[in-house]
Amino acid sequence: MLCGLRGRRPASHERTNRRDPETRSNPPTVSALSHRARKILFALVAEHIATGLPVGSRTLSRRYMHDLSPATIRNVLADLEDAGYLAQPHTSAGRVPTPRALRVFVEAMTEYQPVPLDTQARIRGRLAEIYADAARAGGDSREPTGRLLSELAGVAAVVSAPPAEVRKLALLRFIPLSLDAGGGARPRRLLAVLVFADGSVENRYLDAEGALGEHELERLHNLLADVVEGRTLPALRELFARRLDDQRLELDALRRRAFELGRRALADVARSGDDVVVTGQALLMDLPEYAADAERLRQLVRALEDRANMLVLLDETMRAGGSARSQGRGAAASLEGAEGHTARVGASQPEADGAAAHATDHAGPPAAREGAAATPSEVTVYIGAETGELSRADLSLVAAPYGDSESGTGTIGVIGPTRMDYARVVPLVGATARAITAARRGGK
Repeated sequence: MLCGLRGRRPASHERTNRRDPETRSNPPTVSALSHRARKILFALVAEHIATGLPVGSRTLSRRYMHDLSPATIRNVLADLEDAGYLAQPHTSAGRVPTPRALRVFVEAMTEYQPVPLDTQARIRGRLAEIYADAARAGGDSREPTGRLLSELAGVAAVVSAPPAEVRKLALLRFIPLSLDAGGGARPRRLLAVLVFADGSVENRYLDAEGALGEHELERLHNLLADVVEGRTLPALRELFARRLDDQRLELDALRRRAFELGRRALADVARSGDDVVVTGQALLMDLPEYAADAERLRQLVRALEDRANMLVLLDETMRAGGSARSQGRGAAASLEGAEGHTARVGASQPEADGAAAHATDHAGPPAAREGAAATPSEVTVYIGAETGELSRADLSLVAAPYGDSESGTGTIGVIGPTRMDYARVVPLVGATARAITAARRGGK
């Protein structure tokens, strides 16, 4: 399943199935499990999230279910393993949850830990500084934003900027680079600097194609300043092309040169892995499951280097998240059974569908602590094969879109082991995304 915390959209079902054959052939459905099996499964997942270790029947009996003997729990664990919810790394070891079990666990959550008020204030204050500095100095806000979330979540963070096509341009400048051999005054290359209204910056290299002195460059910038501010890249491309092609306009050489350079600087550029910034990788490498296993560490490094795969996931989150918000979906999660119907898990549900939440309350996973906040409906959780190449290193992605239609929409998230504390991380990602949106609006 692709949309972990929102109600699933039929339009995304085909894409989801392509990502996770296991989910397609045998989708996770908690209603197929008995009340006792759900209690034991959720207790095991919670224990594994806390420790990162295989969990045995004695641990579950001692810490969660005093009324059940280890032998009874072992029988249920064996059934859950046969059903694909658990795996046993070694015959003498306990069991660990599979991606299928983690997906059911996340879907069954109806409440999440609230982000402490002082942490919310810290996020809002720091992001306001970051985006004010970016708007003033023209810097990139993604790396400091990612560092903030990474420090708070204790895992790696990933940030993608809104696609350049939807952002409004504030400034366009050209900087001469190399000169002709022999010290001539003619630059061979130009660096086009695009400063967007949200403070982000993009650089593009162009051939100079003709002499361009300092005085001419200043006049060219003044001409462009009159037309670029507040327009999107597609609107500017159309404007430049129309003015260059309109024979009725008598353009002097400098004006024509300005429009030609502007058109080339704003040429279509496909989204790439360079649009993604990842911070906090060292926090993942220090986790025991990677630090103690050289092969898993290599897989982790390779997965984190695949920015193109991350961009696909982040862009899917961006598109789906905007749709979910516009449709006004609430904080309920959804579980889709093999029959194709959707069972909603919310504040009120039939007893049969609510057994998962009830079992969670009694098993003690972190999802049901007193005073927990409602599920942030804009957050998406990717687990197992849903994460593409990240699954090779047993990583999950929790992501949420930020921004709006006026300034464009990007995505922020965290990358962590599949055992990360979703009850804490999901609200944190959601709160950070909302704070970014406010910061980009100047705190409004």
